[in-house]
Amino acid sequence: MPQDSAPFGPFVVRPAAGPDLWLALPPAALPDGTERTVVVRFGHAAAVAELKRLRGPGARRVVAASPDLLGTLGLWPGARLFALRDGGTLRFGPLIGIATAGPARRKRALLEAFARLRPDVPFAVFDLRDVDWARLRVPALVWTERGPRPAAVPLPDVVYNKIPSRRLEQKLEREGIIDRWYALSRAPIVNASYFHKWDVYLDLIAYPEIRPNLPETILAPDEADVADLLARHRRVYLKPAEGAKGRGIIRLDRDGPEIVARFYLGGRPRLRRVTSLRRFLRQAFPPGRLRSYIAQQGIPLIAEGGRPVDFRLHLAKGEDGRWHPIVLAAKVAGEAGVTTHLAYGGRLDDAGAVLGRHFGEQAVGLRLALLQFGRAVAEKLEHATGQPLIELGLDLGVDEDGRLWLFEANAKPGQAAFGRDRHLVRLRRLKLIAALIRLAGFPAGASGEKKEGPA
Repeated sequence: MPQDSAPFGPFVVRPAAGPDLWLALPPAALPDGTERTVVVRFGHAAAVAELKRLRGPGARRVVAASPDLLGTLGLWPGARLFALRDGGTLRFGPLIGIATAGPARRKRALLEAFARLRPDVPFAVFDLRDVDWARLRVPALVWTERGPRPAAVPLPDVVYNKIPSRRLEQKLEREGIIDRWYALSRAPIVNASYFHKWDVYLDLIAYPEIRPNLPETILAPDEADVADLLARHRRVYLKPAEGAKGRGIIRLDRDGPEIVARFYLGGRPRLRRVTSLRRFLRQAFPPGRLRSYIAQQGIPLIAEGGRPVDFRLHLAKGEDGRWHPIVLAAKVAGEAGVTTHLAYGGRLDDAGAVLGRHFGEQAVGLRLALLQFGRAVAEKLEHATGQPLIELGLDLGVDEDGRLWLFEANAKPGQAAFGRDRHLVRLRRLKLIAALIRLAGFPAGASGEKKEGPA
């Protein structure tokens, strides 16, 4: 076959009666001089097939294949996909895997979220625990012209990790499933793991341009560590090192001879004034529990109505492989002032408006600085972790002097910062799909990405 680096299609796959392994393509995909046989690849599956020319009404957008070829490739009728010629090989795809776990409704929701936006791309949603390692196949939920259906598919070209919990992800690692994947598959797992707060701190503090914007942080602090941070910074946050969504956070403030502790208990804000840090830590943490926490320097952030404000920057990659801001939202802390998470009473606000109220004409420059800083953090973090990333959520802050800070980075960010803006949700998913297509080895022609900016 002639070499052609541009993908063509999309095509819909149709079964056709007949024995052996054969494939029929539209005339435009079979120029004169094309070989009579070709190596066909779909994900990790491959077969040598006889080529035929497809004719008749509607042939321009159809690929017809024998039942034997469909079975060998794990290709399902009704799939829509692109084709890529490369010498004697014809690649169909890109086959994008989405790894998850849990009930069927979760798999269906994930599939529909992506496939309804790009029905011309074959997605397969599956559980890594279900992989048949002998055959390199996995039962998955796939998309057809008539909606979702189950199918046994080959290992995909790329996998987007949407495993719903850190605990399950760690269980898969302990059981050797992740190591086996990398041993037997060439497909990268994108956003491969939840971040650990201490690992992120160590990764980023190595960069001189990022280090001044990181609050001082200590892993597994003891009483002396917390007391020292309080003496020097007046405010300390105690956070679970592997926590999420604001759970388990305690804020400590030095107020003369007393320490003011703010936290949530049973979903309600609590405030305690104590004179003995030792007694409070012993009451708040069972023996050994602090070893799973970090102590982080408290920053005098700008505040709205006395409540601290931070900023969530949601970044996603596109087909160009660069980081793009999807949304920058201000988050105002809840009643207790412990965390800005919406589940604990935080609320969203317009980032530009908040910065304008505090910094006037400097607000535009500060907003731009937050975006540029966020991109720099994403680039450094991806380099440091060595894993492909296509999405990040960064929790940033601006103190009363206009200095920028990074508090946390999330490899599995939620969409709370989008509010009810469906345009942002759509933009995020389109960027992610384009990035996955690129990582699958298909050129930009298959990405379908439009040059849209954040709302």
